[in-house]
Amino acid sequence: RKFKSAEILLEQGKHNNRLFFLRKGRLIIQVDGENVSELSSPGDVIGEMSLINRTPAVASVRADGEVLTFE
Repeated sequence: RKFKSAEILLEQGKHNNRLFFLRKGRLIIQVDGENVSELSSPGDVIGEMSLINRTPAVASVRADGEVLTFE
């Protein structure tokens, strides 16, 4: 799946039923609107904890530029 710059993959506090594997690009991780980390290595996994635990996402994840994932 392709995401445009600033597009949201996961939103903090929202339920998630998706799992992403980063193929290309950079993702910004935000908690309460503040950048806390980034992911840019192919194979990085996004959304696994909220999916496994069936709980709302604890962070928002947004694309920083064009991003390609497996969903």
